[in-house]
Amino acid sequence: MAEWGLQLGLCFQLMDDLIDVTGDSKVLGKPACSDIVHGKRTLIALHALSSQAALPAFKRVFNCRDENIDPQLLQSALTDLRQSGSIQYAKEKAMQHHQAAHAELNKLKPNPAVELLRELTDFQLIRLA
Repeated sequence: MAEWGLQLGLCFQLMDDLIDVTGDSKVLGKPACSDIVHGKRTLIALHALSSQAALPAFKRVFNCRDENIDPQLLQSALTDLRQSGSIQYAKEKAMQHHQAAHAELNKLKPNPAVELLRELTDFQLIRLA
């Protein structure tokens, strides 16, 4: 169960980071891309920063701490992240942790409680939809 919890937690965090980048500000209840604007070192940001890509808009936005950032610049930063593969990389890692969490549940005898844990595990993926 500890390993399931670890894998679920990692999947949850990666999905939360993806939602921050790809979500709508009105739905989020906070400005989209606030993690990037505040310089949070999410897996998406770390992947982008370690890439060989130029990422001019992302580098201007990352850690600028400007809550009133130009929406066009923010869109350009998102384009940088997509083109660098950073968003896709985080999605793939989230899926790996999701699958690993299910693999841990597969070790348990099927019962209603395990099915509830499976639903909780799967819920992490639909949060992005």
